[in-house]
Amino acid sequence: DIGNTRIKWALSHDGVLSEKNAIAHDNAFSAILNRSWTALAAPEKVVIANSLQSSSAQDIERWVQQRWACPIIILSTPESGHGVSNAYAQPQDLGIDRWLNILACHHLIDGAACVVDCGTAVTVDAIQADGRHLGGCILPGLEMMRSSLNQTAGINIARHTGNGLLAVNASTKAGVYCGTLYAVVKAIDAIVSNMKN
Repeated sequence: DIGNTRIKWALSHDGVLSEKNAIAHDNAFSAILNRSWTALAAPEKVVIANSLQSSSAQDIERWVQQRWACPIIILSTPESGHGVSNAYAQPQDLGIDRWLNILACHHLIDGAACVVDCGTAVTVDAIQADGRHLGGCILPGLEMMRSSLNQTAGINIARHTGNGLLAVNASTKAGVYCGTLYAVVKAIDAIVSNMKN
């Protein structure tokens, strides 16, 4: 799973996934894979979900071909599949990470649901009990908001640990910490509430 800031992976043996591993990347995939995958036994195949709009999947494909020479499956977002229909007019515009979350939710939850994923971005998607994806919302994640404030106002809260959702804070760092947390939590509350209606 190639995300905006991390690459995550697990091994599957007889349908059972190993513990998930993850490492931050700056699009330096060869170095990461050399460090993290060289000791792994060659798999029968590699399945890639790539959320980036870059050549990252190609870098990983090259590495896999050179080291393991096994088949590679690149997942893409379809119009429909596995009992779920995609709400997007251009199906591929729905990120593969969101599509996989929606599929998993549909098969794990009996009924309509909202799927919330908090990563670099926060996504909230609605799915009907019959598998019809209705669409969703995307907003910046906590770190993205905090990084933006740091870049524009020089507020570095990387080492600050807040005290939860406090509306009144006695320092700028605590205010940013809680304000960004409020922004995400309350946005999710409002979106989910509206989706229910």
